Amino acid sequence: MVSSALAGLTDLDGAITQIQQAIARRATANRQANLGMLQHARGRLQEAEAAFRLAVEKRPGEPVFHYHLGLAYSKAGDKAAARQALEQALKLKADFEGADDARKLLRSLG
Repeated sequence: MVSSALAGLTDLDGAITQIQQAIARRATANRQANLGMLQHARGRLQEAEAAFRLAVEKRPGEPVFHYHLGLAYSKAGDKAAARQALEQALKLKADFEGADDARKLLRSLG
């Protein structure tokens, strides 16, 4: 769900700077989610989690944001938080883009 303006960037640090500047101008849920994806790709899991939490706070009804938060929690080893975020994503919409992956990840969490 990275915006098309950022999709072609190969310099993750440059992309992170660009989206942080956009957030400084106007902090939207999508921009927070984009920052989370970039931070996640960079391996900065705490920063990714923080950005996804902000996206969820701004748009709690968006299942993809909960899913991405669940991914970040899972990668960081927080199975309980990952499970909660993934279950919330599926509760909001059972067939969102990524729902099958969310179910697979839930099964792997036990």
